[in-house]
Amino acid sequence: MSYPLTVELDGFNVEAAVRIEGYDDEGRERLVRYCARPCFALERLSILRDGRVAYQVKYPRRKGTHRVMTPIVFFARLAALVPPPRHPLVRYHGVLAPAGMDPTRAQSPSPGPGELAMVDPTPRAAVIASLAATLSRAVALGDAEAARVVHEAIGQLLGLPVAPEG
Repeated sequence: MSYPLTVELDGFNVEAAVRIEGYDDEGRERLVRYCARPCFALERLSILRDGRVAYQVKYPRRKGTHRVMTPIVFFARLAALVPPPRHPLVRYHGVLAPAGMDPTRAQSPSPGPGELAMVDPTPRAAVIASLAATLSRAVALGDAEAARVVHEAIGQLLGLPVAPEG
């Protein structure tokens, strides 16, 4: 089933129709908890009596339901998840990556014979596309420049005057 403003491709899906209202404290808390979650579930981690580390896999495999390893192997795997020194703690992928494709150059394939062409985006979809393009530009810039770009974009979306540079 396909929903408006939803894309599913290669096992990933993005739903741009979901939003959290400014007064929805519980929704914001859920979003922050989701974004700040660790790279593995602590509830699945346990130490065996012989000192080895067991991690319960999400889906059972041929070899069982737990991945058992020595503490050294566990720390090596854990260290691989930590970003290198002097690098941001958040890694961006795809269009938002520093070397990602410019979203203005990204084009959807033209419809084939017998397929319907996509209708013009709604104003809400256009705003979301504009914000995505602005965020991808801001990620590629330095901190101060990124803040300026995001401030200008938000001001334009809200219809506020943009302060002249200088």
